[in-house]
Amino acid sequence: MKEYFRKRLVHLKRRPQTIPLVLIVLSCIVFTFQLSAHSDSVMRFNSTAIALFLFITTLSSFMAVISYLGFRKFNKSAIAPLVITVALLLLQIVLQVYYLSIVNTETTAIEVPIDVTPDIVKSVNWTYAHLVFLSVALLSIALLPLYQKLLQKINTAPKTQPERAL
Repeated sequence: MKEYFRKRLVHLKRRPQTIPLVLIVLSCIVFTFQLSAHSDSVMRFNSTAIALFLFITTLSSFMAVISYLGFRKFNKSAIAPLVITVALLLLQIVLQVYYLSIVNTETTAIEVPIDVTPDIVKSVNWTYAHLVFLSVALLSIALLPLYQKLLQKINTAPKTQPERAL
């Protein structure tokens, strides 16, 4: 079992960019698995732009995963996929915040507010979770050079067994 974890750590030392990739994939999964709740809640609102924002958020969620796959190491050819990924993650954050503001406006601030249904509550809760995952993914991309250097300092050499006396 120790050898398995040592091999995983060696893999992580060689490819530390897998940490942000896993976080981006998790944020995509969090959003995608709750897409039915988001769509059901969008149908209750009067704003037509909210459905477009949901579509753009879904599309940019998938595109962020695909564009980050083009990022291998820090070099000049890898800057473009990294910039595109960060831009897509920021776009998702902006659209999710705008979605939350529309939900707040439609349920509380207008003359005839929309009734808050379980779908709307579920959608809002998962939107907050998605925002947290997106923020952590962005933070992991920003801190990648730091923990890449820290991972290199970890000793992953296999421990040798002492020879037995005969």
